[in-house]
Amino acid sequence: MVWFQRGRLSSFDTKGVLRVFTNQFGGSWMPLFSKLNKAGENHWVVGLNANKLFCIVCKSPETYPHATSKPVLTLLDLSFPLASSDLGADSLENEFMMNNMHLCQIQKKIEEMVAAGEYTTSLDDETFNLEASLDRCILRLIASCCNG
Repeated sequence: MVWFQRGRLSSFDTKGVLRVFTNQFGGSWMPLFSKLNKAGENHWVVGLNANKLFCIVCKSPETYPHATSKPVLTLLDLSFPLASSDLGADSLENEFMMNNMHLCQIQKKIEEMVAAGEYTTSLDDETFNLEASLDRCILRLIASCCNG
């Protein structure tokens, strides 16, 4: 288990699935990344941020990196393991899911700050930008449905 950059608890299992705990849907572990392991590859997670998973790829039979040599850090894109879209809009659907998850987290943080009597102006701009990004993404998804 590791803490996500924005303060959420996450876990990475031996099957290569990264799950992040979110308050959405009544509190659940959402799969945020699923790597289909090539034969003889293991991933040693070092950390993650809003868009990337930092890991070290270990070749079989090793399941963890050697401490004596400096391992190579690999950056992998985070994406929800969604079913393939027949519209070819996988990246748009993933962008929508990621932005929606971040927006829900920021809105929860704003609620906590308001309850504590703190100012939320620092998060208001980020909320506005995420909402605008979600709107643009929805419009692009609608356009891909109309064109597909």
